Amino acid sequence: MFEILSCAGKDAARWQSLIDRLPLEYRDILFTPAYARIQQSLGQRPCFAAVYEWDDYFILQQFMQRGQELASF
Repeated sequence: MFEILSCAGKDAARWQSLIDRLPLEYRDILFTPAYARIQQSLGQRPCFAAVYEWDDYFILQQFMQRGQELASF
């Protein structure tokens, strides 16, 4: 399943639940929805996470929209 999550509300809870599934050594504050909200509050563009999930695995990549471009934050 592929989805785009915002960093607020139910999407943020889902995003954080994915981070919480990682072993502690793979967790990083820079990948959390809370950090994305901080970036937005500093005047950055809207922040999101792209998630691809299958079986017990997932890939999560956070990004922000800058005009027509997508960039990591």
